[in-house]
Amino acid sequence: MQDKKSLKKLAYSYAAYGGASIFGPMIIFGVAGYVLDMLLGTKFMVLAGVGTAFITTNILIHKKTKKISKIMNEMSKKEENRSKKQ
Repeated sequence: MQDKKSLKKLAYSYAAYGGASIFGPMIIFGVAGYVLDMLLGTKFMVLAGVGTAFITTNILIHKKTKKISKIMNEMSKKEENRSKKQ
C-alpha cells in the first residue's frame, strides 16, 4: 500500500515538474525575446526565445525522466526482493 502512495506522489510530482518545465522557460525566454524585439525593433527574437525555450524544456524533461526511471527501477528491485523473501 505504501508503494502505491509513493508511486502516486511520484506521478503527481512529475506532472507538476513537466508543467513548470514547459511554461517556465516559455515565459522567461518568450518575454525576453519580446523585450529584445521592442528594444531592437526586430520581429524574430520572440521566435528565437521560443526555440530556446523548446530546447531548454526538452533538456529539463529528459533529465527528470532519467531520474524518475532510476527511482522506478530501484522500487522494482525492492519489490522483487520482497517477493523472493516470501
